Amino acid sequence: MVMKKILFFIFLLVLNLQLIAQVTIQGTVKSVTDGSTLPGVSILLKGTTTGTVSDLNGHYSITVPKKGTLVFSYIGFKSQEIAIANNAVIDVILSPQSVGLNQLVVIGYGTVKKSDLTGSVSSVKGSAFALQSSDNPVMALQGRASGVRVIGSGQPGTSPTVQIRGIGTIGNSSPLYVVDGMMVNNILFLNNNDIASVEILKDASATAIYGSRGANGVILITTKKGSSLKPTFSFNYSEGIEKPFPFKLVTAAQYGQLINEGNINEGKAPAFPNPKALGQGTDWYDAAVHSSVVHDYQLSFNQKTKNSRYYISVGYHGNPGIVNKSGYNRYTIRLNNQYDLTKKISIGHNVTFVSSHQDNMNLGHVFGWLYRVPPTEPVYDQNGAFNDVGVGSNGNVPAAIYYTHNYTNRLRAVGNAYLNINFLKDFTFKSSIGINMQRAQNTNFIPVYHVGTGSQKNNVNSVYKKWSMVKDWIWENTITYDKTFGLHHITFLAGYTAQKNYSESLIGTRYNLFAEDPSLWYLNAGATDGQTNANFASTNAIASWLTRVNYSYQDKYLITVTMRSDASSRFPKGQRTGYFPSAALAWNLTNESFIQDLKWVSYAKIRASWGKVGNDKIGDFRYFGLATTSLANYAIFNNMLQVGSSVTGLVNTNVTWETSESKDIGFNLGLFNNKFHADFDYYSRVTKGMLVDIGVPETVGFSATEGNVGSVENKGIDMKVSFRETRGDFRYSIGMTGTTINNKVLDLGTTKQIISGWNNSSRTTVGEPIGYFYGYKAIGVFQNQAQIDAHATQATAKPGDLIFADLNHDGVINAADRTKIGSPIPKFMAGTNLMFGYKSFELMVDMYGSFGNDILNVKAVESYSSLDNFTTQFLGRWHGSGTSNTIPRITYGGQNKQWSTRWVENGSFWKIQTVRLSYNITSSLLKKVKIAKAQIYLDGENLHYFTKYHGSTPEISSSSPLVAGIDRKIYPMVAYYTFGAIITF
Repeated sequence: MVMKKILFFIFLLVLNLQLIAQVTIQGTVKSVTDGSTLPGVSILLKGTTTGTVSDLNGHYSITVPKKGTLVFSYIGFKSQEIAIANNAVIDVILSPQSVGLNQLVVIGYGTVKKSDLTGSVSSVKGSAFALQSSDNPVMALQGRASGVRVIGSGQPGTSPTVQIRGIGTIGNSSPLYVVDGMMVNNILFLNNNDIASVEILKDASATAIYGSRGANGVILITTKKGSSLKPTFSFNYSEGIEKPFPFKLVTAAQYGQLINEGNINEGKAPAFPNPKALGQGTDWYDAAVHSSVVHDYQLSFNQKTKNSRYYISVGYHGNPGIVNKSGYNRYTIRLNNQYDLTKKISIGHNVTFVSSHQDNMNLGHVFGWLYRVPPTEPVYDQNGAFNDVGVGSNGNVPAAIYYTHNYTNRLRAVGNAYLNINFLKDFTFKSSIGINMQRAQNTNFIPVYHVGTGSQKNNVNSVYKKWSMVKDWIWENTITYDKTFGLHHITFLAGYTAQKNYSESLIGTRYNLFAEDPSLWYLNAGATDGQTNANFASTNAIASWLTRVNYSYQDKYLITVTMRSDASSRFPKGQRTGYFPSAALAWNLTNESFIQDLKWVSYAKIRASWGKVGNDKIGDFRYFGLATTSLANYAIFNNMLQVGSSVTGLVNTNVTWETSESKDIGFNLGLFNNKFHADFDYYSRVTKGMLVDIGVPETVGFSATEGNVGSVENKGIDMKVSFRETRGDFRYSIGMTGTTINNKVLDLGTTKQIISGWNNSSRTTVGEPIGYFYGYKAIGVFQNQAQIDAHATQATAKPGDLIFADLNHDGVINAADRTKIGSPIPKFMAGTNLMFGYKSFELMVDMYGSFGNDILNVKAVESYSSLDNFTTQFLGRWHGSGTSNTIPRITYGGQNKQWSTRWVENGSFWKIQTVRLSYNITSSLLKKVKIAKAQIYLDGENLHYFTKYHGSTPEISSSSPLVAGIDRKIYPMVAYYTFGAIITF
């Protein structure tokens, strides 16, 4: 009994001593940049799990032992450690986190410290995407990532053209997108505000881990995860105006004058007795193209607890487009959650659900007509009905828009679920299952209509329906071993992945619907006579093994070796498996004594890499003898008419992988306590065995079959430099990117030496870049007959016509004198990123430019057709000796309409890409309404182009490199003016 009392007394004594030895610390955490308080800052007693977080006012309170260290950490700021001693109040000021060598960079199937990176990787922070007005986040990469060319498209709901270090193939040259580990072809489903970071893998050392799918580069996107220790809500709001750039067309009076000249030149009578009396007339561009209001809202929630992380967001983006019925609306829900079942086992998911509506306006009617319709024709007749234009190769554009009812509704789910298991101390197993599922319904109803008595009409109504579905899945399993042995560190990754893609479509058309009410736009509302239907599907699969070893010695000498094998169902047996190795070396000079003695050098590293990757982007089942009944072949058998089938193409059972071999040498440099950074790379990539159509003798019955032919080389330099500094309340940063591209076709095999583009306006041949423009070299305009007589024979030439150079010096101008007249591939791309901040204000200015590329202005060429309209540049045309030596006389066809250097214009531009002014509100009023942070901003994007190009936009996006840089029926880029607010509570 006495012993129990003694033990109880000792217990009370120890407890009392512990209580006496503890102290309550309190204080406020603020930001050094603007003095605002920081909510949600993590405050931990070092070496323990004891901790708290700052409240909405940045205030905290924690009870801890009198001796110890408090660690203050907050995302985007440097962590700070402060000894407790006898302090009762500790106020803390945190500084923004600069880009450090310990920053983790996302690479394929893992992360690596920036200091240990051996490949060529560009990183862009999520803040660059958060305020982007475009519905496609890729546009934010323009000018911010070296080695990446982004060619914008103003059309809502479409993806821009993206090329990483040039065009590697004549076929599909688009990069692979990987979102939280899920491989997809585009990222239209992503909300800009959900992005945490983007890494662009550029050399084979970085991309080889993705094998065949990394042939054209890889864009890795990491979305946000739960990070706040307290429940945090954020609301992003923006409203903006989308404004088209002006496109200058002539007035009716000017048009009348030009047409009269054209008639006289063609030996016809003038069409307009008094052109000046026509006045201004109709501006058809203004009649069809207008400004529109863009909306974007997002509400997100995130929290990080002891055993879980949550990030949930809902968003809406609406853009009606600058042309009626060309809009895009998108609703998104994102769920990024992780749950720790034990200390070593966790599960989670990253999933996005998307519902979208896209109007499919026929842009050929709009942007193919509006610059050709005569301004002498009004939009409406005297009765208020649409006017029958009735002349030229065009129609009434607003009428075409009005009678168009074509739209697509989509439901999409993209994401993955994963399991992580840590075992045997140094091993991690991860298994994930990803899905990309989509259902789309397209409706196209064409009513009965007549625009006057002309050809713009439809006599029988019809409805077209298309149901399509996509079911892609990928299953990935990896084991990672990470171990440090004294001065050695090794990370070994091995894995197996399997992926299958399946798509199916069902289409049908009915005519003569008994009513045109939208509620009856269904197939059963139409007649069965003349109905059509079809059902088709496509599928492909890939199975892969992968392995990667990262080794470092003393954090000085770094080696990365990767091997991946892919087996693709797109190739025949015996040709399906491709092997893609890579290796990279790096010397981290930072840890060498002779560098450490240079106090102004913060970081220095030299890198070199080599590797091979493959490409299987061709159609499915090409190695089978495919047949179809659509060619309507019939035969009589047993006195019955039998439907026959026809083979659709020649079979090539030897088709296999297209491979790209790349080399890279680069260095990274940090100076003055990492205030200055420089990344420099020289790259060379040769693509061999390109998947192209091979010409075959016509006696075979088919013009071509798909095979591996030729090679193309891309080489150049990409670099990025930046400097940032904070001085008191003022902070600034300056960044610049630059990329050179030299694209050249090395071989096209023996059967196909020339690959022609649209209407033979471009060509691809050995020794030249892909898709260069092809035509005559215009050296001026004939001023008189004497000049014609003195020149090489140019059939039908008259004064005022273009002069073509006699390149082969045979005295005759003919097809043999055609040559390379330009290239759509730029020689140099550059971007600048400026930031200036003072207390709560911040100004950002981004600029981007493309130089050395050309544009074929087909819009101008098509003005040389009967009665089509003209841009204002034709006011400077030749109309008499000495009036012009650049723009020929007005004719309707003839040699002035031939492809020539006259219509190939300098496509170089430098644009003000973004100007953003923001203000962080810090007031006691916010604290009273429980708002932790608030920011308001004004933003402008694509504000102005500095260019010599006469078209509506110098950014010409295209789906194929064979038709790149051709300005015809292009939905132009637009300018955005946006007001927004970000509120965190």
